Amino acid sequence: MVQVIKKSYLIALALGLGLVLALLALLGGGLIARAAPVAELHVCPSGCTYSSIQDAVDAAETGDVIKVAQGTYTDMHHIASLDTAEFTATQIAAITKSITLQGGYSTANWNVPDPQAHPTILDAGGFGRVLVISGTINPEIDGFQITGGNSQGLGGSGSLDVGGGIFIHGASPTIKNNQIYSNTAPWSGGGLYLVDSSATIKNNNISGNSTQYRGGGLYLFLSPAILSGNTIGSNTTRYRGGGVSSYSSLVTLSGNTFENNTAEDQGDGQGGGLYLTGLGGTLNSNVFVGNQAESGGGVFMLYVYGPKPTLINTALVGNQALEGSGIWFGGNKYSTIDTIRSLHTTLHDNGGGGAGIFVGEYASFAMTNTIISSHTVGISVTFGSTTTLDSTLWYANPTNLVGNVTHSSDYSGNPDFGVDGYHIGSNSAALDKGVSVSVTADIDGERRPQGGGYDIGADEYDLLDIFLPMVVKKYP
Repeated sequence: MVQVIKKSYLIALALGLGLVLALLALLGGGLIARAAPVAELHVCPSGCTYSSIQDAVDAAETGDVIKVAQGTYTDMHHIASLDTAEFTATQIAAITKSITLQGGYSTANWNVPDPQAHPTILDAGGFGRVLVISGTINPEIDGFQITGGNSQGLGGSGSLDVGGGIFIHGASPTIKNNQIYSNTAPWSGGGLYLVDSSATIKNNNISGNSTQYRGGGLYLFLSPAILSGNTIGSNTTRYRGGGVSSYSSLVTLSGNTFENNTAEDQGDGQGGGLYLTGLGGTLNSNVFVGNQAESGGGVFMLYVYGPKPTLINTALVGNQALEGSGIWFGGNKYSTIDTIRSLHTTLHDNGGGGAGIFVGEYASFAMTNTIISSHTVGISVTFGSTTTLDSTLWYANPTNLVGNVTHSSDYSGNPDFGVDGYHIGSNSAALDKGVSVSVTADIDGERRPQGGGYDIGADEYDLLDIFLPMVVKKYP
């Protein structure tokens, strides 16, 4: 009898709990939430449900993952519903949903992507763009080779043809681990063009793209984007920003390498590596090497309004320009002059006839913990502008200073650079000579300070290079 009572009680309790849970679900407006299953769609050249990326995108819903297997995808699509009077949507794929598009799979393994072993190539063949990303969405594009894009006749900025490889409008995508190469736009953004977009662009190789006016590799227009860990190389434009051009965009650039980019017009090419105008931005731990322009071989900054740009842990090596071979910086007579700060900067062997740093009109520039090495003229300041230097290491410059420069804590001696021209050695004259500016890591992310004080320049000498062999010996 006791067992029967217990059994009946348990049954009643279970039924009661079930009824309570059901009522909570009905009355609580989703107090018990069940995540919708994420669909996984497969694309491959043959044998899969989809052979076209656009077809898979059309079938996908928000949150779905589209996995694309090794192969070369060349099918172009014109989506008339996205056309406007100034924009034509012709591309391999147009993305208007928050989905994940992942390349690098093999049909034998849909679990682990390997874009190097299984290259997934999106090649527009010059017949349109590769990707269009539009709308209030946050998709992810990961692990593709994006090439052959050409925006000729497709508009995008009024009647101007922009965004050869990827065109992004009003979206917040993550573009990562891609190779974006050999795309072209007649006007701006050979590789990528962003307008009103807060994209995250990281760990990509953006190379060999071209455009006529702005941003051979990438153009940012009113776009507070984050660029991190990218290699931006051998891109060209005629006028503004061989690698990257940023206009009125509060951009964050960190850990990028700009190499061998060119703003090639001999009379008006500005910013071989980077051209930044309008709003400021934060540049942290970027390397500019071998870029060329008429002005600002590595970096050209024209500060006009808004938050001021700040440069931290910047290395500029072997760039070329007639005016500001490493950095060109200026202001605008209609804006309030605000001081731009550069902290822990290394300039070495920038040439082409110009001073390593050129400060143009209406500008105020302050540099702390700077190495200026192997330039015909270290820094030249235009009449009416000002520059303040604190804790500077000078080496092998026939002329260090020209113009209105206030300087203190000057040092001279060999920086003892490695082969890359900015990492310092154990005999560097930059060791422990800097001052604290609240920068706690160097260009490699290693701790500052080490040893007896802060090192001058972008690199903090790593004492592990000295002590690690001792540690290994002591603790085998």
